[in-house]
Amino acid sequence: MKVFVNDIEIDVFTGATAGDALLSYFRSIQVPLPDPVPLIFDQYGNILEQDGELTSDNHIFILETENPDGNE
Repeated sequence: MKVFVNDIEIDVFTGATAGDALLSYFRSIQVPLPDPVPLIFDQYGNILEQDGELTSDNHIFILETENPDGNE
């Protein structure tokens, strides 16, 4: 199944959750999953839970920050 995370196409299994797509996204860009896990939004700006079900061609977004603590 094809979904988009931050406009990058990701292939996930049928029945994948938003969390599964997030893991696949970070693997595809070769970056470790941040802790805490970023909020996930749908194309309408609604917050999705990590266990939220996705369907083919869903577009989800995360806000990536380089320094989530605000410390330099």
